[in-house]
Amino acid sequence: MPFFCTLLGLLAQVAAPAPGSAADSAPVIVASDTLFVLHGGLGPFSAEVRAAALMRQLEHYAHDSTTRRPDLRVVEGPAHATIVAGDRVLLSVLESDAPAGVSPARQARHYADILRRAVDGRTPAGAGHLAAVAFAAALAGLLGMGLWRLREGSDPLP
Repeated sequence: MPFFCTLLGLLAQVAAPAPGSAADSAPVIVASDTLFVLHGGLGPFSAEVRAAALMRQLEHYAHDSTTRRPDLRVVEGPAHATIVAGDRVLLSVLESDAPAGVSPARQARHYADILRRAVDGRTPAGAGHLAAVAFAAALAGLLGMGLWRLREGSDPLP
């Protein structure tokens, strides 16, 4: 892994365009929501290829059938930071991906938080949470209607 990180770091230094350059940018989209935009290539991989690869990896990660999906973590390198899930590399965050004055590691942690929230909202666990909130809202509505009918002097149950 150290050799791989060093190689990626060297490629990032050689291939990264000027920060803020829109020449090579691509959005990361999940469920029609743009989560963030990647800027710059990594070796032969354009921002568009990097974004497409991340979206494919997120699909696998979101539908991981293991009993416990591995948490996202950030591995820092010399010129980039990598977001990994277990032993699966999801994204290498380059200096060109981060705003001025923000390190790739800090930007990677920010992206990892965004990815966690996006995946949790799309998985059965996230959907279960939303279903529980919807059920609680419906129950509160019924309870409110019953209390209103009691206050009006009518039978709360029709």
